[in-house]
Amino acid sequence: MYSAVKYELLFGFFFGCDEELDPTALQEVTNFELTAGEVSLQLSWTNPVDSDFLEVEIFYKKEGEALYTQFLGVINPNKTIIHSLESEALYYVKIKCLYSNPQRITDGLERSKRVLNDDIPPDVTEVSFIEGNNSLTVRWTNPDIIDFDRVEIEYGFLLGEYTDIEEPLDSEGTLVDSLLRDSTYYFNFVVFDTQGKNSKGISEHASTFPYHLRDEGPSGGLIFYVDLSAPHGFKYLEAAPSAWKGLSRPTGPWATGTTAPGLDINYSQIIVNTTDTIYSGEENTVNMVAAHPNPSSFPFAADRCDQLIYNGADDWFLPSIEQLKAMYDNLHNIPSPVGNFDETTYWASVQASRATYAKTLDFDGKAVVEEYKPEAHTVRPVRAFSYSNIVSTPTITTNPEAPYSPGTTYTVTITCVPADAEIYYTTDGSEVSEESTLYSNPFTYTTLAESGPPIQAKGYKAHHDSSYVAVKEMLIPVEEE
Repeated sequence: MYSAVKYELLFGFFFGCDEELDPTALQEVTNFELTAGEVSLQLSWTNPVDSDFLEVEIFYKKEGEALYTQFLGVINPNKTIIHSLESEALYYVKIKCLYSNPQRITDGLERSKRVLNDDIPPDVTEVSFIEGNNSLTVRWTNPDIIDFDRVEIEYGFLLGEYTDIEEPLDSEGTLVDSLLRDSTYYFNFVVFDTQGKNSKGISEHASTFPYHLRDEGPSGGLIFYVDLSAPHGFKYLEAAPSAWKGLSRPTGPWATGTTAPGLDINYSQIIVNTTDTIYSGEENTVNMVAAHPNPSSFPFAADRCDQLIYNGADDWFLPSIEQLKAMYDNLHNIPSPVGNFDETTYWASVQASRATYAKTLDFDGKAVVEEYKPEAHTVRPVRAFSYSNIVSTPTITTNPEAPYSPGTTYTVTITCVPADAEIYYTTDGSEVSEESTLYSNPFTYTTLAESGPPIQAKGYKAHHDSSYVAVKEMLIPVEEE
């Protein structure tokens, strides 16, 4: 089931060290338990709490073997299973801790256990799923054995957190509902025979349907922006319903002329650092709330969004102009408008060039209008979300940025979400895979006399879908004759 790497050195020598280290620096795992299964071993342990602890590596060997094999499957301290072992053989398993400080080298902690025999029932086959918005229907074929008893199935959205599917189970279609939309679920199938023996078990996964424009979002609002590649760490933007505060269309000021405590300036004169992109509304709102510690009982536009708890969601913010434009285009300015928008001005979380003015979007024509901050305009909170089991498309930047010159060296930085995803890249035009170069630190790229191959990058993370491929063209401008 899992691939493995054979080491050409004896295990004890491999973990040796020429220098004598401080014994207090050698922190091993604790609570290491080894449980025998039928041709498998199950491990559990507690990781060290040291701040520079990185991860563990697991090695195993059968009695009489000189070389250890590294386990390359999914590692979880609560439950890690080494499959496909020899029936009734004695195995030695060792866990080694890795630290960011290369001087901290552990010897590893070892346990041994004899695996059980392989007289076990076969697993189910032909597993398939019918996807729904918030459901998955599971189908499978039971093994054709005389002493077949039952199948047990568990499923989970997060690693290590599983829920049993309650009986009765129907192999021709068992419905699992109340699931998160646009999410990947993992299913574990185990067969039991009439003697109580269980199969090795298999795992499969499937995803519920994604949201579409104008669908009702998870917080009762309307989806007005969709980008499944999640380039900014989210896939969707959801607008709150028009009556989000119990009013028909809540309004308020961007900031009033009230004097800020300890400052010889009123709130409306404070210039707030904002930007205007499809993803900047949340950061803008944070900056506005920080700049306006409003003491009044009537909060400003950004405060009203930031303080909102609606249908269980508490991550609302005041949208940027670009986010309002997406709302206008996809909910309001369509043959059958939805969202109950008035053809009036809506506050955006964007500072205007004049200190006492901020930007609004007029929903009667999509014009951007600068308005006086103390005036009351309509407020429509939004939220960004992604039940994201997908790594976001990496962002590739160069220093300096384009335009590029021939024969020049540039520093290349690649980032993606989540931050602990592994990023692989190529610079020779070849397809990116996990066999490509692993990104760890910014690297240099020297341009040729003419435009060369692009920089390509892709993100990977366990139990996540890999990202879309990011492409950075290193184009050299052609001089006009």
